Amino acid sequence: MKKKKIEKAFLPVSKDEMVERGWYYYDFLVVTADAYIDHPSFGTAIIARVLEHEGYRVAVLAQPDWHSADAFRAMGRPRYGVMIGGGNIDSMVAHYTAAKKRRTQDLYSPGNRMGLRPDRPTIVYANRCRETFGDVPIVVGGLEASLRRFAHYDYWDDKVRRALIFDAQADLLVYGMGEYATREIARRLSKGEKADTLTDIRGTAFVTRTPEVCAFDHVECPSYEEVCGDKHAYALATKLEYEEHDPIRGKALWQAHGRDTLVVNPPAMPLSREELDEVAELPYMREVHPMYDALGGVAAIEEVRFSVAHNRGCFGGCNFCSLAFHQGRMITSRSIESCVREVEGFTRDPKFKGYVHDVGGPSANFRHPSCKDQLKRGMCRNKNCLAPYPCKNLDPDHSEYVELLRRLRAIPGVKKVFGDKAIAARLAERNIRLSSANSINWGRLVPQIVYYFSAYADAVEKGRIQNGTEIVFSVPTGNFGDILAGYYAKLMGLPVKKFICASNSNNVLTDFINTGTYDRNREFHRTISPSMDILVSSNLERLLYEKTEHNSEKINEWMDALQEKGAYSIGRDIQDAVVSDFFGAWIDEIETQETISDVFNNYGYVLDPHSAVAYKALQKYRLMTSDETYGIVLSTASPFKFSDVVLRALYPDDYEGKVLTAFEAMDELSQKARIDIPQGLKELRGLPERESDIVAPGEMEKEVKKILAID
Repeated sequence: MKKKKIEKAFLPVSKDEMVERGWYYYDFLVVTADAYIDHPSFGTAIIARVLEHEGYRVAVLAQPDWHSADAFRAMGRPRYGVMIGGGNIDSMVAHYTAAKKRRTQDLYSPGNRMGLRPDRPTIVYANRCRETFGDVPIVVGGLEASLRRFAHYDYWDDKVRRALIFDAQADLLVYGMGEYATREIARRLSKGEKADTLTDIRGTAFVTRTPEVCAFDHVECPSYEEVCGDKHAYALATKLEYEEHDPIRGKALWQAHGRDTLVVNPPAMPLSREELDEVAELPYMREVHPMYDALGGVAAIEEVRFSVAHNRGCFGGCNFCSLAFHQGRMITSRSIESCVREVEGFTRDPKFKGYVHDVGGPSANFRHPSCKDQLKRGMCRNKNCLAPYPCKNLDPDHSEYVELLRRLRAIPGVKKVFGDKAIAARLAERNIRLSSANSINWGRLVPQIVYYFSAYADAVEKGRIQNGTEIVFSVPTGNFGDILAGYYAKLMGLPVKKFICASNSNNVLTDFINTGTYDRNREFHRTISPSMDILVSSNLERLLYEKTEHNSEKINEWMDALQEKGAYSIGRDIQDAVVSDFFGAWIDEIETQETISDVFNNYGYVLDPHSAVAYKALQKYRLMTSDETYGIVLSTASPFKFSDVVLRALYPDDYEGKVLTAFEAMDELSQKARIDIPQGLKELRGLPERESDIVAPGEMEKEVKKILAID
């Protein structure tokens, strides 16, 4: 079929979406047990996009209601076939713990809901499709089908089960990374070939009563009946299955199941670097389908949204891992240029904060085959590259992987240098340790504790309160650092009735205090109070450490949940403990500007936007609680730091849309508001430029090494 340029959009998931595209038929139905996430970390998305790239019309059916055939017939009958996968994680692992207890959350389902897919969904879906579509070719694949392609021991049933294709009643099973097989199956089905004639495609398995139709040399495995009754036969079958899983020297495997024979053809060759680049750069949306927005989204996207899968396969051969049985032992990888293009795309995403979560794959840093010989002769039979000792022919060169990381770090908008372990080790050799005075550093928290006491003492000295009287502090905060210092001051004896946690439109802290749930899965806002433009408040765990009576295990549990799911809940008791000391309020942009104007007009005082947020939050606290306790607003910055913002708030008719330099804005604010520019800022414009070098993010490592003379 003729390939055409694809406009970037989610594939249709309903009849209505098909009609929007002008479709009144479609070619392939792709069914998945996961929610629909169009991202190259999800097998469903890859297979669907590969088919689309070949010119076929593809519809996606995600987590259909399997209790009847209605959901399966909703989009009509596909012209050529159905492709079915059980999801990115084996369904039984997703549903049950190792103790066979039912899990409470499914991160691959909207809102982490359980129960949206059955146990062993590949089998269930395939049978429903057979019921719905009759003789339409059914192809099963993905992790669940791949690892259960032979007769296999099932931990959950504690017995040997038949090869999955039998229970699924499927025409073909695709194992491993299925792009090659999918393309070939689709091509031949679209030309009118019958499914039962597709017996010569690598990376597939089928059932027949005439195994002689197999096009490859073969080895016979112990039968299903034999492996059920004899552990030695099971071990022999497993040995053969692993030995022949090689794209160069591997043979087909025959395994009798009663009168039928399972034929598993040799594996497909891994994609070339060029082919892997092409697959990785198909027009994925890299996002969860919007139909899940109202259901709480899908957590599984969070840790892979900004990750790069640069390789496939693993020659490690670890006994605890089944990866080699799925993807194979032969390494293949993408080009550095392709990975660079992917990360450059990250930087254009408004959700990207500068951090690439992972540059890896199933085998992390492997970029090429373990040795050159395997490209001609395949992987060594009955030998491991790494165990019990590394092979003498093993090529351990990681220079290309290092170069890949360097190229990615050099991309403007990508952060992450000072966390580099290699640099840290080099610095440690010279007794150097890099640190910073940010809001999670104790070197900043300590002086902040002091000025809470100082502010209280000033209020007492000026006769505004009696010594020992409880007061209220209103603190603008995003990272929870400054307000945490106040809490430590209270623990040290400072009489504080309440801390008002003042937030801007990024109101994650307000929601946390009011609900007991910290949820960073929300829209990020760029505001006129940028120091509070934060969705992960690093210091909050220190408060929770105190409120849980130093329960580090509980804290670790919550922080892990934040990392993995983007949210955690502390429960009613701990929330009550937080609320006893903290009140949460958030102020939007319009309120912030109005507050700057109101305070200036009423009192002649010029607030910066952060201090305005705190001032307004104190007003909201008094309105909502009727508590008139003496309050102190923490003014966190000079208004001259935000001269343009303050000018627009005070004189919108004069300055809205007007572009001024920083020094021009300072002069205008000083003249208009009749306040002096701080001496330090006033002198700044006359000082010689001390540093003129501009260091790109990717060059930061080199610059640090030069400054510290560690090369």
